This record gives sequence, structure tokens and C-alpha cells, in this order.
Amino acid sequence: MTDLMTPAERIGDLIKNEKESEVIPFLQKLDKKEKKEVAKALKEFEYVWEFNFKEERSGGSVFRTSSTPKGTEAQKKIFTILSFVCNNQRDYNKAWGARRQMTKALMDQILPWYCPTWLEKDINDISDGSWAQTPLNYDELVDLEEKGYVTLTPELIVIRILESIRTQANDHKWRYVPGGLWKRPVTLDKHIWYLFDYESSIHWSDQYISYVDEVKEHTWKETFKLLIETDRLNRKRVLSSSLQAANKNFNTSASGWFIDLFFYLEPTDEEMLEHQHDILALFTSPHSKVINGALKAIKKIVTQKDFARQDFVDNAPVLLTSETKSVVKSALMVLDKIARKDKDLKETICIHACQAFLQQDNDIQLRAAKLIAKYADETEALKGEISMYQSTLMTEPKGHVAFLIEEADEEPLPEEAFETAQLPALEDMGPLGVARDFDELMFLSSQAFDNNEAHHFDALIASLIHLQDEVKGSNIAKLEPALQRAYKSVMGDWNSRVGYLDNMLATFFIEYGKMLVQEQGKDAKVLHDMATAYYNQDVEMDREHGWYRRRLTPLKTWHTSGSTPVYFVFREMLVYSLEKLSRGDSTSLLSTPTHLPCFIDPQVLVDRVKQYQEKKIPINELDLQIALARCFPYKEVSKEYINSSLNAEMQRLFIFYLTEDERLSGPFERQKAWITAAISKDPEAVYEELESLIGSQHDRQKLTGAFEWYTGLEPFMNQRYDYKKRKSISFKDHHKKLVVKRNANENAISGVVGFIKKKFLSKKVDSSLYAQMEIKEQWLEGLSNDIARFLSLTPNNPGPLLVSLMEKGLKWSTFSSESDKKSVISALEYLAGIWNEYSKVPHDFLAITMTCSDKTARTIAGEIWVNETFNQRISHAQVGAALAKTYTQEFSPVKRFADLAINLYTVSPQHKEGMFILLHNCLRNMPEEPARNLKKLLMLLKETTSDSAKLKEDELLQSKFGQWKQTASLKKVIESL
Repeated sequence: MTDLMTPAERIGDLIKNEKESEVIPFLQKLDKKEKKEVAKALKEFEYVWEFNFKEERSGGSVFRTSSTPKGTEAQKKIFTILSFVCNNQRDYNKAWGARRQMTKALMDQILPWYCPTWLEKDINDISDGSWAQTPLNYDELVDLEEKGYVTLTPELIVIRILESIRTQANDHKWRYVPGGLWKRPVTLDKHIWYLFDYESSIHWSDQYISYVDEVKEHTWKETFKLLIETDRLNRKRVLSSSLQAANKNFNTSASGWFIDLFFYLEPTDEEMLEHQHDILALFTSPHSKVINGALKAIKKIVTQKDFARQDFVDNAPVLLTSETKSVVKSALMVLDKIARKDKDLKETICIHACQAFLQQDNDIQLRAAKLIAKYADETEALKGEISMYQSTLMTEPKGHVAFLIEEADEEPLPEEAFETAQLPALEDMGPLGVARDFDELMFLSSQAFDNNEAHHFDALIASLIHLQDEVKGSNIAKLEPALQRAYKSVMGDWNSRVGYLDNMLATFFIEYGKMLVQEQGKDAKVLHDMATAYYNQDVEMDREHGWYRRRLTPLKTWHTSGSTPVYFVFREMLVYSLEKLSRGDSTSLLSTPTHLPCFIDPQVLVDRVKQYQEKKIPINELDLQIALARCFPYKEVSKEYINSSLNAEMQRLFIFYLTEDERLSGPFERQKAWITAAISKDPEAVYEELESLIGSQHDRQKLTGAFEWYTGLEPFMNQRYDYKKRKSISFKDHHKKLVVKRNANENAISGVVGFIKKKFLSKKVDSSLYAQMEIKEQWLEGLSNDIARFLSLTPNNPGPLLVSLMEKGLKWSTFSSESDKKSVISALEYLAGIWNEYSKVPHDFLAITMTCSDKTARTIAGEIWVNETFNQRISHAQVGAALAKTYTQEFSPVKRFADLAINLYTVSPQHKEGMFILLHNCLRNMPEEPARNLKKLLMLLKETTSDSAKLKEDELLQSKFGQWKQTASLKKVIESL
């Protein structure tokens, strides 16, 4: 019967009837072609690795849980042998169950008569550089190599040798068995030394292992000590190798483990002297733990006669400029001991020690200054060196080295250094890249949906309007690649760089394509066929998958889950643009920027409005508002030019907005445009004629973003697991939270009456531009890529958007998600290019980001502060007052800002004065209860103070000083102020 079976039928018989003893004889008779047939048929029996499932109901829900395996152990074993012999490497790897089941015992039965050509490559396969795919252990692998079947790579040996000092029996408990290491000479002669040459997980290989004898010291460190004590390894070589491994390009944890191994072996002073050059070489390590370990060893041998003092002094500059304070302090300590012992090195040591004055830390500078004062001679070389660091020297350290400083009369800064600078001239900002011909239009349309540049959104719309007469005939088919990119974007070709606005713009372009199909007929057939194919795909997906929702929706109904109003501003402009295209209107949108990043030349805007009036084209209300909000703030247009170009209300509106004439004269028919112009010109100015249009104080806050905000603790119920009670228990906890008070009465409004009040309370401004600059998305995922384009709508008054970002992205003391962080960084990067003489809200946003939890965001905020301090466009008092709010309930740690500030105020005397004003206003507005690390701010104030009389005259600050002096650690620095 079996002789009449095909190979495919035969394996069915073997597996189903569990004929394990017949498998190998059957395989030994197969030729290459028959093995391929077996491999193909074997796929039908992959079910042996699966489980039977049963359904269970709980709480109205149905759960599927695995119960019994579908295949027996004998069937799995047969399948494994067949897969190993008949499959190629790719298919063998896909049969993951068989691969994990291939034991050394099975290989011993197969390899004498069949060894696949891919075995060595498969055995040495390592995933992600740390996970060996083969299930064989170290002893089994070495046995294969000794029999000549494979040659093992050092990387695989390292992974498996780490596991060789322990074994796990059927009771699932680990037993320490280091004896396997001296079973074969090759292990200690060669393999174990790979641990020092190849990066591995040795630093955590001992963690989370519970041994049967409950001894926690069964580690690789103990193993090395055991091998040395039993004369199986050379102690000198282990010590040297551990130091060299610590200085290789391993990760922080692995490098630290090897320096720990060195000290675990308890080297004597003589041994450390013998290896001192390896120790000194560790100073080039990128890891502070390694450098600190080297300094720990050197402290023990620095006074020894044979210590290489000159070599250490030569390496000192690397240590003294380290960002790790403990490294700098230890280096100064060693230098002090060397200077005490070797007079010939004193001057060099003092010159090198001056580099510690770059560290903006009073303790470090003081330690360096005392060292110099103790050993320095008044040489010209040393005086010249110290003179280079005068701008960074703090007050107390400076007093110790005053005898080496030649005070020079400081020349006052020229008056022009303190004049208010404007944004760069409009002509220097670069024109908006609107397509000039059809080829440029095709290129732009292929780029616009990927968020490559924020201005591409406006550029594409402007280009389509400008070049619409060229989109006809044979040119229409050339839009196919761009339209396909738009369809893919909407249908799910999403990546981390695009935002919702890219999806909206793609939807707009799809509708533009449909419009071309209706108007151009046969010339647009390729666009029609593409639209039909994607429409059918969308319908089919919706019918087949319950989770799927139709994605090719009309532009007019486009929305996000949170219905953020600012998205509807963009949507309305796209709908309006489609209407212009459909009626063949080639006049430019009023709101299209003329210069990067988002500004409009005021004179060009006047000319555009003039064109609309002359052609009697109705002006879109939103288009006009965005144009006013984008108007470049530092270029006036003469009243005569406006009078000669415009008429009626537009003439009065632009004279008010673009000239120094601030008179308002009604009637105000375009109410939203007047409000936008007034707020854009000066968010804090009050014009009586417009107050009835703006409405309540809350309505004004909504337009400017100038809501009150505070930081504090928000209580909530949390849970933790109680191991004694063996259950989760609830407890009261709190969040540190930033809260924006959008409406003092909104929490009190409830019920039907509350609904009516909320709906109609601010009816006057709900549809004006600035009132819609609000983020309502609960999560900022995806939206983070739209922030720059949001800000591009209102560069003269970003307050409403920034306060919304504060309450969404900065509400916790630590960023709760990567999207929150990306949103804030994106906003800061864009603000850096448009910052001008802003009002309160941008300063509040800047202050909060200067002390937020992300270093990149803090750095960008610091750069804005430095640049705008040069330009005299920043209110240091406002930044300081806002910063003080973040220290309520320690919403943000003082250390974050202090570490940033020390790199800001030393830029110039101008910045030092600005930092003093900032810190003065911060400290006077801080809570009476001293914040943790308050001393850092007080020390910064001391370093930036040029006139202590200003502090003495401030009664509020002096009252705070009186309270804080009761804290022992603050008393001395406050008295010095």
C-alpha cells in the first residue's frame, strides 16, 4: 500500500498515524524533486502547531481561549524532521514551530546522512544583534562545530555562553552550574574572551534570575572571580580586558558593567599602577560612569611614586570641560593632589584649572578658584588665561582669583545696540514659491500632500488659480501622478510627517480632479478612470470590513474627531477656492502670502482689494480676515495711496490698519474684518467704537488668547497592588497640572439653561478668524504636523493658538506623549521665524517651554530669548512673572530653567541685564513657600545683579527674602544679595 503512495500522500500517512520510526528511512530514499513535493504538501499539516479554541462568555462579551493542541508531540516531531530535510531555508524559517522544535538529538540523527547547505547560515542567524534564532545551547553548538558541521560566529558564541553558567530543570528553577565553562579547553582559551570584544547583554543577563538555593550572587562577576581564584583564567588579563572593554564602543550599561567588574575583582594599588595607562585611556569614553570609575582608581594611586602625573595633567582639559559635574569635581581634586606633590606642574595645573570657569556652577568654579589661589604665581601666562574667562566667572570664585585679574574699563554699549529691531525687511524674507508654469505646478502638486514645507498649502492653491487656463487639453492627463498621490494620501498612505491638513488638501485636489472631468470631458478620461477605480475600492472596503469607514468624502463635510475650529478655517478657504476655479476666476486670493514664511506685503494687499473692487468681485469675509492677519507689521502704506486705490469702507479700514492714523469711523459693515484688523494691530489696545462688536471681556480673551492660567495639583484616585493583601487597592493621588481659565463661570453653568447660555453667550465673535484659532482635539496625534500651518494664519496674533496649545500639550509637568512634545517644538520653531513685539500670551508660552521637560524644546525657547533680547522685542518682566507660576506646587523643577539660564545670560551685557529683570520678576511672583532648588535661582540673580538697590527697593521681594531666610540653605545667599 505504501509503495503505491506518492511522497505527498506518504507524509500524510506518517503524520496522521504517528509513524515516527519510518520517517528517516522514508526521507533517505527521496531525490531532490520528491523533496520539493514533500515540502509543498507539508503546508497542509501546519495545523499540528495550532490549538483548539473554546468560546467563553463574560459580562456580555465573548472570548476565545486556547484549550488543547491540535497536534500530538509525535506529529510535531515528524513534521520537524520533514521540514528540516525537505524545505529550503526560507520555508524552514517560516515554519517557526518546527525550527524551535529542532533539538540537538534530532540533528544527531539527521546530520550524519544529510546536512543542508544553509545550516551554518541558519545557526548563526541573530535577530536585532542580540537574539539567537537557534534553540541550541552553547554546549550543543560547540559540539556541532567540533564535528565539522558549522563554524560558529563570535557574536553567536557570546550570546550562548552567557547562558551557560545556569540551567533550568523541570521544576522551572535555576541552578548555578559554572562547571560547563571548563568542560572544553576552547571555552576558556578562546570563547570567554569574546565577551570583552563583542557587545552583549552581559550587563543584565544576571537580573531576574531566581536560583533554587536563593543565592543572588551567582553572577558573571562572581564567575570571573571564581575562574581566577581556581587558576583557570589569568587575573592580569581579565583586569586589562575589563578596562579595555569599558572603553570600546559599547552601550552605556555594558561599558559600566565592565568598569564594575574591574572593581569587583578588588585590584590592589600595585595592580592599578600596572594598568594605569588603560585607566587613563578611559577619559575618552562617552560614558560618565566609565570616566568616574577611572577617576576613582586614580584617586587611590595619585600619590604613588610611579603614577604618571604628567599624563593625567595632559588629559585634564578633557575632564574639566565635561558636562558631568562629578567628573569635573573629581578631576580638580586629583589636580590639587598633584600640584601639592609636584611643583614643576603647578603652573600648568592652574592654567588647565581655568577651564572649569566655563562650568556655570558656583561650587565647581569656587573649587577651581581656590586651587588656583593656593598654587598660582602671578605669571603673565596665567593672567592671560584667566582674562579669557572673566565673562563667565561668578562673583564668589572671582574674589579668590582677583589678584590675577586686571580690571579693564568696560566701554558702554552703543545706543543702537539697545534699539528695537524689526523682523528682516520684507524683501529679504524670500517670495512665496508659486508655480510660474505648468511644469512647476506638476512638481508642486506632487510635493504638497507630504508636509514638506508649511507654505506648500497656500502655494498649491495660488498656483492652481493662477495657471487654470493651462490646465486643459493634453496637460490634464499630466496631473495623473499628483492625483494618484492625493488618492493614496486619503485612502491610507499615512506617515508620521503628515497631518490632517495634508489629508484635507488631498481631498480638495481630488474634488478639483472631478471638476476637471466634468468640464473637460474626453481630455480628462484618465482622471475619470482613476476616480472610478478608487471609488469602487472605497465602497468594496466599506462593504467587506466592519472597521472600515468611507474615506472619499466631500470636502464640505471633511472633519476631524475633535472638530477643531481652525481646521474649518482651512476647509472654508478650500471650498471658496474650488468655487473660484469652477467659475474661472483667476484673481488671486487676498490671503495668499507674498513672502515666506507667511507674510503679505501690505501694498500688494491694497492692490488685490483694488482689483476686486474694479472687477466688482465679491470679497470673501474669511479671505479678507486671513489677509489682514498675515499683513507684514513693519511696512506702512501711505494714506494717499490707499485713498487713490480703494473706496468706501475698505478705504477707511486700510487707513486705520496700515497707517499711523488710529481713528475709526463707521459704519462697520464688515464687522469681523474690523475686529481682525484691530486685534492684529495691537491685541491689548481698546477701541471704544469696536467694543460693542467684540462683546464681553471673555469674548476679547477668546480673540487674543489672554486667559488667566495657573498650575496646581489635581486629585484623582489611583490603584496599586498590595502584595500582602494580594489585591489592588485604591488610594488618593494627584497630578501636577496647568489649567487655563477659559471662562470663570463655565463650570457653574449646567442643565438646559446652561446649554442655552453656552450656545449664545459669545455669538458676536464665534465665526471671526481669531475666535476659531482653538484646538479641541483630545489627542495631538497627527495634529502636531499641522501646528506650523495653524500659526501661519495669524502671525501677528498667535495668542489664541498658543494658549490652546498650552492647555493641550503643556498641561502636565512632563510631556504625556511624543505628539505633545512634537507639537510644542513645531510651534517654537515657527515662532522663531515670525516673533515680533508680541503681547502677553506668547511670552507666557515661551516661559513655560523654557522650563518644560524636553531639552530640545527648552533649547529652542532659549534661542528665541537670546535672539529677541538682541532685538529688544521681548518683555523679560512678563517672561519672569509667567515662569514664577510654573513653580507653584513645583509644577516644573527649578533645575530645568537654571541649567538653561546659565548658558543665556553670558552672551552679552545686554543679556545679563535681561536675565536680571527676568529673575527679579520671577522671584517676586513666586510662592512664599520656597521651591526645591530655589538656591539656584538666587545664585543666578546674584550673578546677574548690577544694581542691588533695585532689589532693596522692592518691598514684595524683600518680604519673600524674609520668609525664605528661615530656610538654612538659603540664608547665606539671600544675605549676600
